[in-house]
Amino acid sequence: MKAYHNVFEQTTDEEIYPTHKNSVLERLRHHLPALFGLVVLVCLAYPLWFSSGAMTFDDLTRLNVPQRMFVGNMLRHGQLPLWNPYNFGGQPFLGAGQSGPLYLPNLVFALLPIETALKVSYAFHTLLAAVSVYLIGYHLTKRRVAAVSSGVVFATSGFMIGHQIHTQMFDAMSLVPLALYFLIRLLTRPSWQTTVALGVVVAFEIYAGHPQVSFYLLLTILICALTIIFLTPFLGFFQRISMLLGAGALSLLLSAPQWLPTLELIPYSDRSQVSKVFLLKGSMPLNGLLQFLSPFTTGGGYTGTPLTGQGFAAAYGSALFWEYTCYVGLAALLLALTAVVSGFLRHPLVPALLLVGTVGILLSLGANGLLQDVLLYFPGFDLFRIPARYTVLTQLSIAILTAVGMAVVMEAIQYRKKAPLITLSVFSLLAIGTLVVEHAHGSLRSAPELAWVVPICIAAITMILPWLLWIGRPARSAVTGLILSLIVCSDVVVQAAGWSGFVNDGTLSYNAPNQTANYIKTQLTTRYPLQKVFALPDTSLAFDESLAFSIPTLNGYDSLESVWYADYVNLTWSAGDVVSEPRSMMDALGIRFLVSTNHAIPYWATEPKGVSSVEQGANVPKAANALEIRVGATNDASVPDYAPLLSVTLLSGDQHLTELLTGLPHQSFMIPLPSDWPRQGQTQVIVKNETWNTQVQVLETTWMTSGKSPSSTLISDVWLSPEPWKPVASNGLETVWENQAPAAGAYVTMNPDDPLTDIIGTVKSISFNANRQVWQVNASHSGGELVLGQTFDPGWTATVNGQPVRPEQVGGMYGYLLTGIPLSAGKQTVVLTYHPLGFRAGVVLFLTGLVMIGAMVAYVIVKSFRARNKRQSRRL
Repeated sequence: MKAYHNVFEQTTDEEIYPTHKNSVLERLRHHLPALFGLVVLVCLAYPLWFSSGAMTFDDLTRLNVPQRMFVGNMLRHGQLPLWNPYNFGGQPFLGAGQSGPLYLPNLVFALLPIETALKVSYAFHTLLAAVSVYLIGYHLTKRRVAAVSSGVVFATSGFMIGHQIHTQMFDAMSLVPLALYFLIRLLTRPSWQTTVALGVVVAFEIYAGHPQVSFYLLLTILICALTIIFLTPFLGFFQRISMLLGAGALSLLLSAPQWLPTLELIPYSDRSQVSKVFLLKGSMPLNGLLQFLSPFTTGGGYTGTPLTGQGFAAAYGSALFWEYTCYVGLAALLLALTAVVSGFLRHPLVPALLLVGTVGILLSLGANGLLQDVLLYFPGFDLFRIPARYTVLTQLSIAILTAVGMAVVMEAIQYRKKAPLITLSVFSLLAIGTLVVEHAHGSLRSAPELAWVVPICIAAITMILPWLLWIGRPARSAVTGLILSLIVCSDVVVQAAGWSGFVNDGTLSYNAPNQTANYIKTQLTTRYPLQKVFALPDTSLAFDESLAFSIPTLNGYDSLESVWYADYVNLTWSAGDVVSEPRSMMDALGIRFLVSTNHAIPYWATEPKGVSSVEQGANVPKAANALEIRVGATNDASVPDYAPLLSVTLLSGDQHLTELLTGLPHQSFMIPLPSDWPRQGQTQVIVKNETWNTQVQVLETTWMTSGKSPSSTLISDVWLSPEPWKPVASNGLETVWENQAPAAGAYVTMNPDDPLTDIIGTVKSISFNANRQVWQVNASHSGGELVLGQTFDPGWTATVNGQPVRPEQVGGMYGYLLTGIPLSAGKQTVVLTYHPLGFRAGVVLFLTGLVMIGAMVAYVIVKSFRARNKRQSRRL
């Protein structure tokens, strides 16, 4: 568009820095005072960085800090954290995409104590985000004070403050402004340097560890790139498109070791079958947008009323205030709106940011807005939950546009233009009117008084002061800039300092194991490395909290996990799914301990009441085609309908058949016999109780023949009891229960469907770490399997006596949850290695990216060297 021609007229560095020489040192001197002020203001907004308090709130303790501790521990021991053996019964750690194990700044967790490392990491990423927005603001306005204000606004925005509890999301989002800066440079003055820089920064963002933020970055790049290219066709199309594609290709090559394993995991993860409710949960309510006008609508900060999850939920339908908060400063918002109207033609990034911000608002509304179908059905959008997070796109847009708005107002005052000040006044009056109306009749009726009075004062000051400056017309525009910056920065820094410390809730639990963790650590030995813990929610080892102490558990928290784990275990918020599965699944998985709170009512057997299984050998009649089991009563009338009752296993030679009987008491079950079932020799019939706390009566077990009466009874009138759990330790708050059934976690068996029913050998752990396991196995005959109580994942490879063997998904009675290795007879060494194909391919692509950068640099060096020689030869 012709309107943007003058924006891109060639500008020399001397024009930008008229009093300085064109050198890196002089540029640094030019910006150093502004950057110093930026750093000071950001530090004032986050006083927790400089206090003795620790960062412990909610997801920090449940997920993010334990993951960072695991990353640090693995790196200290010279290992790549590819697999997590401590949660979900084993989980792809790199592929889960939320932990940043290959992200270079996470080395700080290997070098410093966790509490210090957290603060250093947050400070670094917050300042990185602030400086990056500063660079964009300065690029657009050439005014340092405006750029400082925009950097402070984003660093103290609601998203950045609220998502302190999500380290990986916080880290990833801090890189988005830097990527946007290089995108702007690439689209306005294309060069190979900016192409490489953009590719490298995007790669770093992907490594930081949150695919949702990577998707936000992609969306921002697409909107900005298409808008800028459309509005500036005179700058050339093909060159910019080719460089943009080159930057994208380079970023994908460099980050392939991270995104390829994630892409490999998604098709068999729980995210492959998410529901509409899951995707739209966390939609921003319409009245939630009032938080753009006031940060403390439900209390907190300067209001004097404590912010509580209950109060926030009453206003906005959810207690997760950190997901919904979106304040970026009312003064900043008003200046950004002024920039959109009065500075629309200042730079093509302005309309691009208007689009980004608008899209962010519309998507954040989720189920309450017009774009819910996009979130449900469009590829990419349909992978992520909490639509309210999309407001970060709006917050970033407002922060950058704040600099433009300040520049517009400063120029209006300097050159006595009324239009921008009128625009600012109109938006200020609209904000004041909205706050007054909402207080009188809307969502702010029950808000603390200062929650609406202070924003009204801020809007009034933002409106009136520019007019006073316009009337007085200061000799230097710098005075105007400092006054406007004081308004903007005071607004956001004061509100940020008032509640950025919410992440310190005073419950530091990850720095040292408590009594429960200490007891379990002394009991779990390297002899049985796959023995683990089943920690109920609300205990100290729930979610990913055990990861901080390297205690293997069956539970995990909010991450990509295999669909077979999600379907048959799903131990995060509730144990309901687990206890609806066979009790023997605990034994097969190697669950040695169960941890519950002391006030929890046990839904598991706590003492032995008889035998848990019965076994009987018998010849199978030639005409028999089924085994009938008649189930009688139970000792608990409240047993859930269609819950597991019994398992029945038939063994004959190398053949096995296991069936889980699920249903109601007082009914008959028929187990068909395969046509090739052996009729010579005895068949062992094993009937086992599979409930958690209920005795089950087996009335009769008989062979059935077609058209004839049942044969003689095999088992009759036997009560089978569940395997009990014995309390072995308590710290006054929670109790540790020990499994009284064998639960070694590794078995040599002929029956991988129910591995404890036909043991044919021994297994011993030789070495065990996160990515590699070595087992010494002795099998009495061939045809068996080494069954590991580890959640199956196709990324594992195996060798038996040095020969490659493909791991199998076994444990048919438990949804094929377990890992199996086929064996031959005799002594053998089994080696398992976790090196997923996506990671191996990713390393190759990463090296290819490095070669591309090297070739590019070499080409430029050679080209410049030849050009210099050519100039010298001409002079001679």
